[in-house]
This record gives sequence, C-alpha cells and structure tokens, in this order.
Amino acid sequence: MQHLEANSDTQHPGYKHIPRLLDHFYHDGLNGRSLFLVLERLGPNIHFVIHEASTDWRLDLSLSRQISRQLILAVDYLHNRGIVHGDIHVGNILFCISDILQLESDSFEPDAYKVTKYNGGPIDQGVPTHYVDSMWYYQNVCEKLTEVKLVDFSSAFFISDPPANSETICTQLPPEILFKKPLSKAIDIWGLACTTNKLVTSQEIFNLIMSDNRCLVPQYYRAIGEASASWLLVHLINAVSDGVWKDWPDSERFFYVYPDMPSLEQIMLDDFSREGDDPSEREVAKEKFEILGRYLRKMLIIDAKDRPDTKELLKDEWVQEQQDE
Repeated sequence: MQHLEANSDTQHPGYKHIPRLLDHFYHDGLNGRSLFLVLERLGPNIHFVIHEASTDWRLDLSLSRQISRQLILAVDYLHNRGIVHGDIHVGNILFCISDILQLESDSFEPDAYKVTKYNGGPIDQGVPTHYVDSMWYYQNVCEKLTEVKLVDFSSAFFISDPPANSETICTQLPPEILFKKPLSKAIDIWGLACTTNKLVTSQEIFNLIMSDNRCLVPQYYRAIGEASASWLLVHLINAVSDGVWKDWPDSERFFYVYPDMPSLEQIMLDDFSREGDDPSEREVAKEKFEILGRYLRKMLIIDAKDRPDTKELLKDEWVQEQQDE
C-alpha cells in the first residue's frame, strides 16, 4: 500500500476504487507487536448487503454490472502498478459512503457489550473490557450505495516476486493454487470471474461438496467443459506422481460425471431468478446473462497463461455496454 501511495496515478479510472493508506503505526502489547493501518472510512461489504441487509438476496442487475466494471478497473490499476491483489471476493469489496450517508452514520451510537467469561470469572490480562459492535446498515441505506473499493491487501504480492502459495476463500481457488503451480496476476482474473458471478446471482460458481479442496476439479470441468479436460487430466496425474498430492481424493463425487448438466449461463440464470419474477424481466435477464456468460468464460480459462489480461477484458461487451448506459 505504501508502494501504491508512492506510485499513484490519479488519472487512471481505477484509482478511486482502491483505498487510501492515510497512516500506519505499531503498538507493542501483551500479544507482541501489532501493525495498525489507518484507512479512509468505508461502508459495508458486498457480502453484508447481499446476505444481511437485503431481503431479496441479490443486487439489482444494473448495479451488479456497475460494480463489476469498477472491480475490473481497480484490478487494472493494481496490475499497472505491478501488484496482484490475490484475494478478490465479495467480503473484500466495500461500499463508499456519500457525504449524506456520512452525516447519518456520524449520529450512529454503537452498541458496547461487556466482555465476560462463561463461568463468571475475571477476564484475562490484555483482553478488552468491552466489545463494540460494528455499524448496522439497513436496506434503505444500502439501496443508496453504488460505488465500491477493493480492500484487504494481506494476500497481495508484486508481480515480479510471486509467492510459492497464496490464500483465498476455498470456493474461488484457481487451478494453479490447487495444483501448486507458479502464481501470476492471472489469479486475479479467476477471482474476478467468481466474484462477478456472485455479484449478479448471489451464488457461487463452485461449491465445496466435501472439505477436500480437490473436489473442485470436477466442478472446473462442469463449468468450463471439454476445453479444460486435457489440462486437468495431465495435472491430476502429475499431482499424484510428483507427490504434490499424497493420494487421490476419497470421494465418489470427485469422479462423478454430471450427465446433461445445464450450461454455465443457464445455471447463472436459475440462480438469479426468484419466485414471482415477471416473465418479461426474465427474458431481459436471459439476454444479459448470455453477455455475462461470454465474459466469464473469457476469464475461466483453466491454464493461467492463457487467461486474458485486464486490458482485454475492459473491451468486453459486458463492461463496455455498462459504460454506455
């Protein structure tokens, strides 16, 4: 974040979608030395708005497209500055607060709860005496939020110096992390695809049926299709023979081939649809999902070296049409 501050480009449209590092300091306490970052004040994350504040459990389609454009601009900005975010998901996307909402939130009185032990005994030294709850944003407030920033750089790295491994949420693991292959900025492209789908449908493309991350492999195949088969087969065999995996996943579902599985676009439309939706709205959504499906398929390339960069994705119809609206 210091690198971003020292090498900022305020003219880039993605600049405003990255948080500002205002200050930082260290504090020596009972648990050792801790680093504190002072950032600008932001609102709730996308996960909260979808699953807590909204009764609909999905964002408006137009808003989700608007946010997805902001995200691709933010990632383009980071990659131009030589940085990979490494952990893109809805929990790391925060809404900006307008001046009006800032005034409303300033009057918010947070709830403070006294920290106690279950047995009623004294709390340990160094444990805070009170827990202060975070601000609650009601649906009528969330409906006014339209601009976001991509936060949390705890998994970030420089493109020129990739780590051996990276951490992100299990349902969005790109194949190169699962198979322990070299990492690059392409992991952000995979994260963008999974996050964009979540923005629109409120559902995940991939789900962990078992606790074993390797059970994502057949889901890669289901979503991407035959284009992924050769790469997956080679790397499955190599993962075991080279000792990257000690054994094969112990799950029948790992080897199960889904017959007559609906297309990725149909799955997205079904996830998006709600009981009582107007049929005409579903037809409009279906057209949009065909555009979205092509956009996601560009990013969901199983081989990281073949994934497009942000410059190419910014020219896509899903992004450009939103810009023109």
